[in-house]
Amino acid sequence: QTRSEIFAALVGSLYFLLRVRSHRKLFVIFSGVAVLVVSLAWVEIGPRLLPQGTDILTDLFPEKVASSMVTTVEAGDVEGTGASIAGAGVGTGDVEGTGASIAGAGVGTGDVEGTGASGVGAGVGTGDTESARASDVGDIETALDQWSETKVRWYDRENPRNDTAITLSNRIGKWTLGAQYFLERPLMGFGFGTEDQLFDLYGMRPVEYVYTGTYFHNSYLGLALQLGLMGAVLFYLPLGLLVSREIRFANRPPPDLMRTALMAVVLTGMVSGLFSSDLYSMGNPKTVSFWICVMLLQRCNHSPVVNSDVGGLLGRTTRQYKC
Repeated sequence: QTRSEIFAALVGSLYFLLRVRSHRKLFVIFSGVAVLVVSLAWVEIGPRLLPQGTDILTDLFPEKVASSMVTTVEAGDVEGTGASIAGAGVGTGDVEGTGASIAGAGVGTGDVEGTGASGVGAGVGTGDTESARASDVGDIETALDQWSETKVRWYDRENPRNDTAITLSNRIGKWTLGAQYFLERPLMGFGFGTEDQLFDLYGMRPVEYVYTGTYFHNSYLGLALQLGLMGAVLFYLPLGLLVSREIRFANRPPPDLMRTALMAVVLTGMVSGLFSSDLYSMGNPKTVSFWICVMLLQRCNHSPVVNSDVGGLLGRTTRQYKC
């Protein structure tokens, strides 16, 4: 359900199919549009059909979800006990036949029999709790039934991905910040490997990028920020020349299936680089396949081949593309 990768893969696939099936261009284009429509429809419908456990918990037990964020429970062998703790740590110990009233403190429980603890910040009730546990289970089942009656219909659920569709999953905001940072040092950049440190350098709060990562989601902008305009040109200009050479070669029949496939992978990676910072990421599996195809395309250079006529009396040297 990665929308940017859908477009990237579609570009590479259409390039390959239009080259090798040039006599069926309309069918290829129609198929590509159909795949795009189905993919985007699934991006919209899929999250509504998948289980949404977090939403269920939040809707049913908002107070329990909130309290669980500030609760740390470490229990030993506690069976048949019910604990309701907010803001308190519960450790292990042996408390038998005792009653405790504790405020904001840790209550040690281990093999707890017939004990009761109540207080502010910590509450542990034990003893005969089978009926209480059964009651809790019944309450949960009843609440789930009520929730399912109102939200089981997939079209009634919200798709959280729609909130970030206009901003391309918050990419536009990051690109705007990246452009501002680039103007600070346009020629030399901030140094390779510093992309994930720029937000902190400019005083951005971690909460503003914690869900989208400490990078700019654009391989071209990201490298320009690190190496400056000069470094980015030195890196991407040879790649652009290679792509333009291959596009010119692709217009010559018959199509070379291997070269066309390699070029399709390279185009897919370059389009994907518009939405992700990975073309210069070492160890990324997608990046490995991309650069392998780039190097294989580079091997498909002009090779001088000598053609002779009239029994070899007149020799002509011509250049052919050879992969």
